[in-house]
Amino acid sequence: MTISGSAPAGATVEAPDPVPDRKPQRGRSARAREDRRTGYALISPTAVIVFTMVILPILWTVSLAFQHVRLLNLRRTGFIGDYSLDNFEKVLTSPGFVDALITTLVYSVAGTACAIGLGLVAALALGCDGINMGTRFMATKEAPIHQNVKERLVSSDERSTSLIFRTLRNTSRVYGNSVAKKAIEMEAEGKTIQEIGPIVSGAKGRVVYETGDMEHGVWSAGTCMGLINDIPSCKELIERIVGEAEAMIKGRLSRAVAA
Repeated sequence: MTISGSAPAGATVEAPDPVPDRKPQRGRSARAREDRRTGYALISPTAVIVFTMVILPILWTVSLAFQHVRLLNLRRTGFIGDYSLDNFEKVLTSPGFVDALITTLVYSVAGTACAIGLGLVAALALGCDGINMGTRFMATKEAPIHQNVKERLVSSDERSTSLIFRTLRNTSRVYGNSVAKKAIEMEAEGKTIQEIGPIVSGAKGRVVYETGDMEHGVWSAGTCMGLINDIPSCKELIERIVGEAEAMIKGRLSRAVAA
């Protein structure tokens, strides 16, 4: 480098700072970019699977809520259609909406969760004085129903129920036997309650409880069947649930508080 001019006598002339070598930094940047590309390549198959199997079905389900869809044309319905808020207006303005919502929360959410001691702990933590249980008490020695029904509750899981009367805005969860499936088929065909009613009458369901003929009619059962593994007495069942709740409160929760 050439410096024009001259320095005064006795003055010290400092050499300019050397230009830093950029090559190592450029090398690190190249390696970082390569690492990022490798990371993207590794996660891309998982991202595609998650988008296809999780995100896309969720988006499709949400889009259905804004379209007029029936079971008969469900498979032919896509993202492109006539979108409106009519479905939400019908549901929210329905006279039985509030009652149906409360019933769903009590029996589907609280009832299922409270089938084990964990549910009791959660209910008490939220300020409840007790829990609601239906299906679990059907599978007890004292329950006045046929043994076949109790054993079916033990052998079935949470996927063994069906929802009927959804198209009639009077949804009920029952055991998914042939009668329930027939009722769902009739709903899909547009049958009225007068036509469906005779095969799902309460009288036929009572015969199931009395005789143990599991296909005679529809009978109520909750998804907590997946948590039922035995047929204890009511005393044994209550003591078990309370014992599980106490153990959890004294164990996990006490450690959490101490921490």
